[in-house]
Amino acid sequence: MLTSDKVLTPAAEALTAQAPVTRSPTARVLIVDDEPAACKLLALLLSEADFECKTALSGAEALRLLEKDNRDAIVCDLNMPGMTGMELLAEVCRPGALR
Repeated sequence: MLTSDKVLTPAAEALTAQAPVTRSPTARVLIVDDEPAACKLLALLLSEADFECKTALSGAEALRLLEKDNRDAIVCDLNMPGMTGMELLAEVCRPGALR
């Protein structure tokens, strides 16, 4: 059994009880899927893990969003109508594609 050697004084306990814990997101993620329910579910799950999520319902919408707001990661459906996930990722990786 593991025990902690750290013991908080009553004053320290009072301070930690009063101070709200605010954490910054670990990464900013763009979720791209033509199924709105899939976007919402994945965003909910990732948000619970402290990721800041934005969603797009198409590759074209994702590109418009990425022009205005850079993301650390993209999670996308590969099989979307119009622009597929692979086409979206190829466009994002193309030099000079996003200014």
